[in-house]
Amino acid sequence: MTGTELSQGSSGTEFAGRIHLARHGKPDLPARGWLSRAQFNAWWSEYGRVGLVASDQAPEILQGIAARAAAIVASPAPRAHETARALAANRDIVIDVIYAEAPLPAPWILPYIQMSPVIWGITARFTWWLGYAGGGESRYEAELRAREAADRLIELAADGDGDVLLCGHGWFNHMMARELKRRGWIKIKAGGERFWGHKTFASPV
Repeated sequence: MTGTELSQGSSGTEFAGRIHLARHGKPDLPARGWLSRAQFNAWWSEYGRVGLVASDQAPEILQGIAARAAAIVASPAPRAHETARALAANRDIVIDVIYAEAPLPAPWILPYIQMSPVIWGITARFTWWLGYAGGGESRYEAELRAREAADRLIELAADGDGDVLLCGHGWFNHMMARELKRRGWIKIKAGGERFWGHKTFASPV
């Protein structure tokens, strides 16, 4: 799609320019059982280092988006830039740390409790959202980063001759989506929150 072509949302409204926020594919990380706080923090660090499961296949819909995109950007996390490479093997991909996932520190008040990684993740995200940063990036700092990241995507969409595809992460994509909405961008596609899921935002003509 060129910058002069238009797409239509479900309401029939015409749009020019789209930003696609895609979550990475399935990470190559074995399942874990019950973990202590320290074990979860170690598991989360490992999660940040692994790439994709070799057998994981990119969905056709994202392959089509990548083929039409004028710009493809990704977080530096292996699972994110391997996702971008799986979608666009021979394309130039911009890797930028500004799109990295928000931190997920397990709360210190639960040092001996054991939970699954999923429950730890929900608990850690909730306490991080309330203000516990564990010495890392705070919610406020991540929100400032999300604002700048959204602005960069908008600039790419304005400067380029087609759509912009970001291969990033579930929660930080959610934070950028909020910022896009604040700037008047409209969500015209909600593709789920699972691995390879994506959301599409458009700027009205």
